[in-house]
Amino acid sequence: MYGVRSLLFVPANRPERFCKAQKSGADGVCLDLEDAVAPADKDAARQIAVSVLPRLLEHQTPVGVRINAVGSAGWQQG
Repeated sequence: MYGVRSLLFVPANRPERFCKAQKSGADGVCLDLEDAVAPADKDAARQIAVSVLPRLLEHQTPVGVRINAVGSAGWQQG
């Protein structure tokens, strides 16, 4: 996501916010699977992110995904 001046983070377990985020005017949108999602909701958030990512990538706004660090408790869960 080079050249991105503003990046809007959206909890990956809140799909109703994804389209709004892409229309917000931010240079990029990041589905957040780390701090924005409670540990109990991470599995569902991952499934949501995987299912909607292809549709989100069809738009002009760049989309990224923020994950927990490899080896952390959030990474190992699920």
